[in-house]
Amino acid sequence: MRYIYLFFIFFTSIYALENIQTKEIEDKDAKNSMKTWIDGGFGLKPYRTNYLLPFGYRTNGTYDNYSPTGDYKKMEAELQISLKLNVGSGLFGLDEKYYLSYTHKAFWQIYMESSPFRETTYNPEAFVVFSR
Repeated sequence: MRYIYLFFIFFTSIYALENIQTKEIEDKDAKNSMKTWIDGGFGLKPYRTNYLLPFGYRTNGTYDNYSPTGDYKKMEAELQISLKLNVGSGLFGLDEKYYLSYTHKAFWQIYMESSPFRETTYNPEAFVVFSR
């Protein structure tokens, strides 16, 4: 359980770093220092929403089970981890930034005895963002 708390704190701090706004800072030196600090550092930043839902419940229908051990339960946990990394910028002089990202989404049958993952989705991406 403590690993879940550490996981939550880590991604909350990454989310907070991503949402720091420098528009309200009037001092130019302080504003430039803050922008440099935000753009530098570790490099990994949140891309899509990161979350851990300990309880999810399906109200209608059942999940398909491809395992001979039994049926899936209607209650499960869901988690998503999504990160991006800036790998370059301004290669063509268009004030563009190049990113690699990875999103992992999983539906976890944590309330079953063997706790299998019912479904896991992997979504790697590469994209370019053009500034105005």
